[in-house]
Amino acid sequence: MAEKKEKLIKEFLSNNIKVGDKVIVKRKLLGGYSNNPERDETVTVKEVHDNSIKVSNIENYLDDVVLEDGQYQRSLFYVGANPFPNKCWRSTLHTNNFDLACMLNMLGYSIMGEKPINNARKAYTYKGVDVPEVNDNPYIYDKDGNKQYYQRDYCWTLEQEQLFIESIYQSINCGMIVVRKRSFKYIESEIDKGNTEVAFWDIVDGKQRLHCLIRFIFDEFTDLHGNYFSDLSAMAKHQFEGSTVLTYGELEENATDEDVIATFLGVNFTGVPMSQEHIDFVKEIQKKL
Repeated sequence: MAEKKEKLIKEFLSNNIKVGDKVIVKRKLLGGYSNNPERDETVTVKEVHDNSIKVSNIENYLDDVVLEDGQYQRSLFYVGANPFPNKCWRSTLHTNNFDLACMLNMLGYSIMGEKPINNARKAYTYKGVDVPEVNDNPYIYDKDGNKQYYQRDYCWTLEQEQLFIESIYQSINCGMIVVRKRSFKYIESEIDKGNTEVAFWDIVDGKQRLHCLIRFIFDEFTDLHGNYFSDLSAMAKHQFEGSTVLTYGELEENATDEDVIATFLGVNFTGVPMSQEHIDFVKEIQKKL
């Protein structure tokens, strides 16, 4: 055993047992029926007395159990270094492998048929405010109630755009598009408060790739082979629409601003292609939450 962990174990065992600690006890001492009464169970300490402890039972319908000294041993399961955060940023993120046509359609764009359609400019009107499907310049509120914008402007070069489209052709994994879902209730409450900068989907990550896709299907640039999207055969368009090289990630309506920033930083942890300067900028926003 490493010296560091051995020291932590000695320190843990030298301290008195306390409420919330975990102990290991034979199943037969917990009551109820068991086909393996000698099996070890890990339970939580609820009360500590001079020569005994009370532990929570593993079966909800049974009472808590009092254990005398010698009937249990302290669990070392949690002793040692643990660099994992208490809450992983992925815990609030739901992912799916939708094809590109389905993903874009969910965000208000249609690439089916001969001519692509952009429905994202106006999805809903409330009190005279036109609400779009997508907001690609999202924000969170800091603890002082100020809006903090965490996305960078569109900055891909033509070469980067063409290489991205080529990656789709070659079925190369292209990462994740992450969105934050907004409800009608949220949108209407924000407009009631005077905030008209709302949409049904915030693009948390993947703005560059999404813009590139939209620009290509609207014939705003050619691929590496000199083809506009409209130059592609029906078969090629079908393959493009059915591509699953992008993963779709969605933060549900109950996601907090803290969840959003944690997800943004988690997806871009390596700094590729996001610059370290921009990641540091978003980390400064995180400190204000």
